[in-house]
Amino acid sequence: MNIETELYETAISFIEKRYPTGWGGNVKIAVTNDKNILLFKSLRELQPYHWSTFNGKKL
Repeated sequence: MNIETELYETAISFIEKRYPTGWGGNVKIAVTNDKNILLFKSLRELQPYHWSTFNGKKL
């Protein structure tokens, strides 16, 4: 397992434990793009994609 995958899996595991089902909220994750602009995306927005991409584009 590479470091990116390990970080992604650890983050998902933490979020699932910290925010159990039924909270009704939306978890935000901070990510940066190639211009070092801080973005906040919901886990739901990022889930179908690899941790370093969003809508098929590298962040």
